[in-house]
Amino acid sequence: SVSGFTISSMKRPYDFRRPFRNVKSASDAKTLTDGVELSEGHVMPWVGYGTYRLGKGKAFEPTLEALKEGYRCIDTAFIYAGEQTEKQVGEAIQTAIENKIIKDREEVFVITKHWRNYHGYEQTMKCLDLSLERLCIDYVDLYLIHWPG
Repeated sequence: SVSGFTISSMKRPYDFRRPFRNVKSASDAKTLTDGVELSEGHVMPWVGYGTYRLGKGKAFEPTLEALKEGYRCIDTAFIYAGEQTEKQVGEAIQTAIENKIIKDREEVFVITKHWRNYHGYEQTMKCLDLSLERLCIDYVDLYLIHWPG
């Protein structure tokens, strides 16, 4: 719970395909598509589905189920599950599109993370390209440095 906000207090929107809605704070969020407006005007949902502890070969079904349940922010990383999770997240997104759970890629806010073995501009771009290839998408919505040690 963050500021008294819990997943169970969220109401799923009747129409998952509506655009993300900017709300002032997490406590004002009423659906899984409510979020915070970032500096460039994009809205990032306050609540996302994290894939960290799903394990090798186990990310596809839970991620697809999360999309069915209305989650529109998926968090993953280059290194998760021995570098296997991003591929399964991408497959879940594609399956969700094919099964009309979501209309298109734009309905999901995808977060992934750069791994520390790829520091420096050229290496970071290589890591991003590998992530995009695994996810089978053209862009990520938020790209973070994972464990910048």
